[in-house]
Amino acid sequence: MKKILLFIVILSAAFSAFSCKQAPRPGEVHGSVLYHDHEIADIDVTLTSDSDSFSFTTKSSGYYYFRQIPVGDYTASLKYKGRELDFSIIDYEKAANPHLITVEDNGFHVRNFAISDKENLDGSGEEEEEEEENDSVLPEAELPILAWYSIPAAMASEERYQELKDCGFNISFSHTSTLAEAQQALEFGEQAGVKIMLTCAELNSNTAETISQVKDSPALYGYFLRDEPTNADLPALAEWADRVRAADSEHPIYFNLFPNYVDEGTLGGDYKEHVKEAIRTVKPNQVSFDFYPIRETGIVSTWWQNLEIIKECSEEADLPFWAFALSTSHQPYPIPEMSHLRLQMYTNLAYGAQCLQYFTYWCPTPGTWDFHDAPIEVDGTRTDTWDLVKAMNEELQARAGVFVGMKVTGVYQTGPTDSQPVGTYALTGNHEPLTRLNTNENGAVVSFFENGKWKYMMMVNRSYVAGFDYHMEFKKEIQLIDRDGTIENVGNSIDDYLDKGDCVIVRWK
Repeated sequence: MKKILLFIVILSAAFSAFSCKQAPRPGEVHGSVLYHDHEIADIDVTLTSDSDSFSFTTKSSGYYYFRQIPVGDYTASLKYKGRELDFSIIDYEKAANPHLITVEDNGFHVRNFAISDKENLDGSGEEEEEEEENDSVLPEAELPILAWYSIPAAMASEERYQELKDCGFNISFSHTSTLAEAQQALEFGEQAGVKIMLTCAELNSNTAETISQVKDSPALYGYFLRDEPTNADLPALAEWADRVRAADSEHPIYFNLFPNYVDEGTLGGDYKEHVKEAIRTVKPNQVSFDFYPIRETGIVSTWWQNLEIIKECSEEADLPFWAFALSTSHQPYPIPEMSHLRLQMYTNLAYGAQCLQYFTYWCPTPGTWDFHDAPIEVDGTRTDTWDLVKAMNEELQARAGVFVGMKVTGVYQTGPTDSQPVGTYALTGNHEPLTRLNTNENGAVVSFFENGKWKYMMMVNRSYVAGFDYHMEFKKEIQLIDRDGTIENVGNSIDDYLDKGDCVIVRWK
């Protein structure tokens, strides 16, 4: 009898385990809500099925996030102050039910909502329409610019954070070790108007309790988890990311990926597959990678290929990507010059980067890497690099209305065939309304993108040591976006000189 009972218990347990394995797992849905091509706060996003309903109110980032959603079909609805809004799901429409979202087994679904331009959200729509009709100025916008290795906790003060703000940074990432140091950063960041990318030991060891003490800070930008994970690191990183999202679904997680010259043995596989696996496994809010291309011996030729891979993978996942410029010299990297910064930042933007990062702001303690000439030295004194970075950031923000929210449609290269960077695409064929582009055998990155009602072409000089003369012609009238953000009507052609590392930007309707 005991044997029979034991057999029944074992059979029941096995059946139960089998049933559990077959049960569909909940999924996740996240994305942004846009109004006139800008993220918007205070929008109530609701997903409703026959048996469930879930709601989320967007903050200033326009971001929403639903976790642990049972498998099934859901109808999305958007409200503002109780009023139903007309909207569409960007690049995802089902004719029978354009607001239908199907949550799959363990699925991670990105769905961005665009509120109809005809909606008037307390008059804000009318104001934006009036602003859009003014073709003589760029839309108001601000590029996220992050300071990696920012102000050390021991040197933190209100004055130091104001100095960071004055240098043009709006996100600070200090390597704070403890929760107390992170909270201090939040306080000083709030005073200076700088957001904090938060990290501390307790964020991992005591995730929920730590987040409960910081998530309501107006200075909090998001949570940094780690730098440069390998494939072997991703499962643990994903588990940590899940714990962070469970405690705070409103602020993004952030980690940074290796560059593509790291060998497959270190990564655990092919670079592109590594990037895709990181996105699939950890489910980040953006794709960030570091690559410092300018060395004392010249440019590392695989940099543009790395940008191509990151662009492809982030577009496939419907995520923005973040990229770097080097602002701290160390072997084998030279002391930065303006042409170095321009080449890196404008090329990042040409490929569609939506957050620009500097490595570093404060100089790390010299050691193996012999760090020196950072914007702020180890002892807290400013260097010439601080003024250089400040000027670069001012230049970037002057044309932020061109870049924030851009959608790249193609990136190409000019110059001799034998000098074209590996993994990139030559500028050939028809790119209307462009009819002629002559860079006199010099290498340039040429990007075509859209933003709002405008279409743009941006050309970046691929050299940081020499400029060149160029000529471009178009079928229609174009406008030139000057370095200070002013807009100039230039007819349908330009003959000019493009300085080393610099860019030229034109637009048309």
